[in-house]
Amino acid sequence: MAKTIVSSVAPETQHTPGYRSSTRLDARGRVLIMHIQAQDLVALRAASNSFLRFVSASLRAIEVVAPFYRTRRV
Repeated sequence: MAKTIVSSVAPETQHTPGYRSSTRLDARGRVLIMHIQAQDLVALRAASNSFLRFVSASLRAIEVVAPFYRTRRV
């Protein structure tokens, strides 16, 4: 599941000029690791809040579609 979340949130990690923070996500097994570097505390707070919401939205989406994959016969 961590790899799925990383791949869904990865486009948001693209560094754009003008941003005061950069974020990198890694998946190690079932663990999601988020690395945030920011120029100041405000940028750190904004980046962490944004990425926690992205991850939360990804988890909710997975929970919605997961039952359909569990009952599917291959």
